[in-house]
Amino acid sequence: MASAEGANDFSNHETKRLADYDFGELAAESDKKLFDYFVVTPIAETVVKKNIGLVLGRKGSGKTALFRQAEELLGRFGRSNVSVIRLNMDDLAWAAFTDFKKLGLSVEHAATVAWQLALLLQLSAHIAAAPASRWSAAASRDAQILRAFVKDNFGEITPDLTKSSKLIGQVQSLKVGAFGASIESSFSKDASSRELAPALTEAISGHLVAPLKDSAWLIVLDQLDESWDGSDEKRELLVGLLKAVKRINDDFGWDDDPLRGVRAIAFLRTDIHDTLSFDDKDKHRGSRLEIKWTHEQLREMVQNRIGEDGLESLFESRTSQRKGRIPKGSFNYLASRTFMRPRDLIQFLIEIQNAFPDETVIGKRVVVDSEQTYSRDKVDDLGNEYRKAAPWVDPALSALKQGPNKFESRADLEAHLAKKISAEQLAGLAIGDVHNLVDWMIETSILGAALRKTATETIRFRCEGDSVSLEGDSTAWVHPGLFLGLALYEPRTSRAA
Repeated sequence: MASAEGANDFSNHETKRLADYDFGELAAESDKKLFDYFVVTPIAETVVKKNIGLVLGRKGSGKTALFRQAEELLGRFGRSNVSVIRLNMDDLAWAAFTDFKKLGLSVEHAATVAWQLALLLQLSAHIAAAPASRWSAAASRDAQILRAFVKDNFGEITPDLTKSSKLIGQVQSLKVGAFGASIESSFSKDASSRELAPALTEAISGHLVAPLKDSAWLIVLDQLDESWDGSDEKRELLVGLLKAVKRINDDFGWDDDPLRGVRAIAFLRTDIHDTLSFDDKDKHRGSRLEIKWTHEQLREMVQNRIGEDGLESLFESRTSQRKGRIPKGSFNYLASRTFMRPRDLIQFLIEIQNAFPDETVIGKRVVVDSEQTYSRDKVDDLGNEYRKAAPWVDPALSALKQGPNKFESRADLEAHLAKKISAEQLAGLAIGDVHNLVDWMIETSILGAALRKTATETIRFRCEGDSVSLEGDSTAWVHPGLFLGLALYEPRTSRAA
């Protein structure tokens, strides 16, 4: 999917400078050429074809890219009849849910009801806005009822999420005459929001059944980390959202042949999801998918971005993946310094490009001179990524600073950390103890591990899809992308993979 438009025209075989390459934007939401070089991975296909309601990924892993490419991916996999409803959770949308507790339910239950109602309102508005010719006779009657309800309460046919969610705390003030005398009578009485919210949800759902037999929809929710502060209220709101998404998918999920119904997908950062705790979390596992990248997929991503010019012309060295010490002027060296995320790799390439715009290839010298800044930025990025969900990230990184990049055993590593972070500090940060801190750093790929009794000591990191264990005869390694940023040193007996 290389972009002819993105490639510059170099006549007479003029040598291309690094400044002439377009590596794209760091943030997918601001990249206007995203689809020109979007990599359709098996993950993308699974999101479209399977019953996925939650897509997880680390910051910069490509969640927003999937969100933005929904229509193109649906078309690629034979689902071009699906209409997409995009909902961005900006600050205003989060603020609109502040009154959800007025529903008079338990906090988690109220959040679930609030989200379910808000999503059904969005779907109702889009169905109401669809042309009448789209519907069968049965569906047309329900679509007209939904249109009347939406117009009565919004004054427009396609309200945004902020407007619909503002009504959650004001259920009693809604005009529901379009749904008939029985529900209008309930709203006219002195009934509580606790009773009215489920009644309204049931009324809307009843009028969605017929239109959803004539149409197919996809509701996608992104930027769920906007305004994320790690508070209990935000956690409860997110738990409510995940439960509401599952309810909608269970009630109205896509049916094949022909494709019809509605599916909702929430895009959420993995580290935030890990902080959420609720009774039936295990029920969501079957509809959950985490974005992971391989070396080959990252290579394809860069190849798509540089157009007709192959990686061989861009990089000075060619190497096999992770064979001994990787030459610095190679693609695999840059990839090994990332957490297997597109944003990391683009960030490194742009840093090299900005520092050496007139160079024609990425060689050892330009990588050496650029890596210090890139590595320092990666340390800062990790702090920003995890600080709210895991406030122990800063002391953890500080404890590694100016130390070795390798520890001969887990016991050696824990002893080193215990000297840098007191037990009282760890307990106060809710991580518990050094043992739990090491587990967390392995999970986030700050640390990796390698078995000593092997022909070549290959370091494994979770972000590369490897199973990582620091038990038994294994050594602990700090991620090489953090080496310079943390001012680490390499013990004489070490040999980094």
